[in-house]
Amino acid sequence: MEKLPTGDEYRLRVRCDAGQWKKKQGEEKLYKYSTVIRRSPEYCEDYEPMGTLKEFLRELKKSLPVKDEIYAYE
Repeated sequence: MEKLPTGDEYRLRVRCDAGQWKKKQGEEKLYKYSTVIRRSPEYCEDYEPMGTLKEFLRELKKSLPVKDEIYAYE
């Protein structure tokens, strides 16, 4: 979750639980749901398969939001 400057809205983000996604300065990198399927688990030593990769990515792509939506705290 990424808080927006207003403080009462946020966007959903994905992070690597194993800490593999880092920025050049060493900070943790967060990805939009729509771009996370571009990250390749084939090169991650911490990746744990959950079925066939092709099928998993196909289902993930179908279930993720297409655009970056803004949510409000309730």
